[in-house]
Amino acid sequence: MDPDAAIRASAFAALGEIERRYGSVVPAGAIRAGFVHRGELIPFRSQQGIFRPRQMRGAALSISTVVPSSGPPRYDDEVGSDEGAFTYRYRDNGPQSHDNRILRAAFEMQVPIIYFRGVAPSLYAPLWPCFVTADDPAAGAVQVEIGIAAVDLAGTSGPLSQPIERRYVMRLVKQRLHQNRFRAAVLRAYRERCTVCRLREPALLEASHILPDRDRRGEASVPNGLSLCSIHHDAYDRDLIAVTPDYRVRVGRRLLEDDDGPMLEWGLKSFHEAAIHLPRRPGDHPSREFLEERLGRFERAA
Repeated sequence: MDPDAAIRASAFAALGEIERRYGSVVPAGAIRAGFVHRGELIPFRSQQGIFRPRQMRGAALSISTVVPSSGPPRYDDEVGSDEGAFTYRYRDNGPQSHDNRILRAAFEMQVPIIYFRGVAPSLYAPLWPCFVTADDPAAGAVQVEIGIAAVDLAGTSGPLSQPIERRYVMRLVKQRLHQNRFRAAVLRAYRERCTVCRLREPALLEASHILPDRDRRGEASVPNGLSLCSIHHDAYDRDLIAVTPDYRVRVGRRLLEDDDGPMLEWGLKSFHEAAIHLPRRPGDHPSREFLEERLGRFERAA
């Protein structure tokens, strides 16, 4: 039995509200704000990685990994391709240290925890509920299984038991992390503004692929991405607008000939032939080759 079940429930509810506001990538500041349980403010995580607030008596509430502000991303965990789980390393102060004991207690008690996985400096993808499904003191690591969609797939709030279900859930998690990192990299390159209209509201910004994932060249890299607000992203994906290889917006003929009020006039038509906002680094500019190919699709759709 988990003596901290009520606190965990409050933390999960608060995370749900945070994700509704920010989406699946959450800024560090929103996490630092903590959550309220019975009138008391409680932190979500600490800098040490394994965390249990003083208000709790049992296992850890959260684990986390970070992306450093400089240099390549570094993780203390690894994705296990076969078992559908992460390997999360102990802190390097022995299996009986406080942090490692509360992490191992999550395995012994089989309680849900939160995994704040860094996707960019000061940005996290919260994964929850997670379960510690194996503990290996000799290797100094635990296995963490992501419980996304556990209720829908297995009819239980506990860890998934069937390998095919675990693989399905992990595939969803990998896709989500992949998209989160792509979004973070693209938005950072474009200084968090829409390349078409310059909107700077992060909650309304998305990263669009120029060439899709299914294309063998459609890798999740900044030159294959555009930072777009939600309305321009939708219009771009539906080939209602395009970006030319000389970095100008092209609006489809049907929209240009339509007359449907100020949103169409000022939100779309007014940007026809306007120059887009580009990243500062030339290496981050959208690929002219990819834009040319995508423009062909736009022209065929017209």
